[in-house]
Amino acid sequence: MKKLILLSLSLLAVQYLFSQVALNFNGPTDYVQTSYTGVLGTSDRTIEAWVYVDSNAPNANLTITDYGRNSAGQRNTFMVNASRNLAYISGGGSTGNFSSTVAVPIETWTHVAFVLNGRIGYLYINGVQVGTNSLTSVSTPSGQTNFRIGERVSGGTIPFYGSIDEVRCWNTARTSTEILANMNSEFCSIPSGLEAYYRFNEGVPGGTNTLITNCIDDIAGENGTLSNFVLTAGDSSNYVTGPAISAGFSKSIIQDSLCSAFTSPSGKVYSTTGIYFDTLTNSVSCDSLVQFDLTIFNINDSVYRVGGRITSVDTWANHQWVRCDSGFSPILGATNRFYDATQAGTYAVIVSKGSCSDTSDCIRISLTGLTDMLQNKVTIFPNPATSFLTIQHSNDDSFVQIALIDVSGKTIKILPNNKKSVVDVSDLESGIYFVRIQLKNEIAHIKFMKE
Repeated sequence: MKKLILLSLSLLAVQYLFSQVALNFNGPTDYVQTSYTGVLGTSDRTIEAWVYVDSNAPNANLTITDYGRNSAGQRNTFMVNASRNLAYISGGGSTGNFSSTVAVPIETWTHVAFVLNGRIGYLYINGVQVGTNSLTSVSTPSGQTNFRIGERVSGGTIPFYGSIDEVRCWNTARTSTEILANMNSEFCSIPSGLEAYYRFNEGVPGGTNTLITNCIDDIAGENGTLSNFVLTAGDSSNYVTGPAISAGFSKSIIQDSLCSAFTSPSGKVYSTTGIYFDTLTNSVSCDSLVQFDLTIFNINDSVYRVGGRITSVDTWANHQWVRCDSGFSPILGATNRFYDATQAGTYAVIVSKGSCSDTSDCIRISLTGLTDMLQNKVTIFPNPATSFLTIQHSNDDSFVQIALIDVSGKTIKILPNNKKSVVDVSDLESGIYFVRIQLKNEIAHIKFMKE
């Protein structure tokens, strides 16, 4: 008989995703510091973003993203410059810096991209190339400032004034065709080469978002820390409405505690504590990525009996023995793993872990005659056994079935009901086992050890 108490579902870490949400950087101190290192050395790379430059932004450089360190060829400042042109600065004079020939519109959502391809740099506005230059001095070192959004690396301060969305970092050189094909929609699934992806979909536009401290990287969990954002009601230094692009995949993290196995929406069954992932299809026919952080209290309600003693198999749970024939009333003080019956009746144990509990099957104890039967009618030897176990009994009409079982109650072998049987136990693992003898009116167990 089973009795399961299911803990309530706890959505402690669910990240619901909103389409068309961005983050407003109202300088001079707002920025996002991620744990993503960025593409290093001289390798090809692409950085994309949607930007909205405020009309009241100062007449100065405005950093979109940056990483590396403040040394010639070793920083990656992707920005809108004081002339409102798109620009890239690595340092090192003309071989590490260049800007676009076209300005970024003010107070208009605009897609921008920087590409390094074979030491040649390219700038794109709305998928159209607007600048190119040799970047032979670019060589980004490891161990420096990780990828940062809305502010440059140490050595100065050039914060962004406006809003940023859909920051994408690639370890490949994207073509104008590829940029145009994907800039107007979030991704439905993770494409090859995309190393970091910050969608800024954690908050509610214009709402109170003070409990949010991180922005999510949907690729490898290289999340970013929100630094100095106000995040109170309003459109300044807070989550705001973003560009009109199509929604893509969704991702959620569900933390749950259960008393038994969990079945995910796609039909996967999880029976042990752990972190699991499932992929579904969301309302816009894209991937819906679900992470389940599950704590599963596996309770074994199996018991075994030797004479008048009943023992629970679960060694780590709390126990309460009850009388099945008295309305499952608790037996006062019977909270050990085993119970020695002092009178005939039917008994069970409630096995508990936390708020979860199972009740074992009821075991009937008939004290009269059982001890004599075990002593006078059944013999097993050798005990402990190594290779063979001999079971010898009187073979009278009261014997119905003889079997070998393990401590969980699982039947290993059904034996012929012969007066004498020699059983090969060499294939059993070392441990405790039982000979289960089924009589006409009851079941008895005799323990033996396999060495």
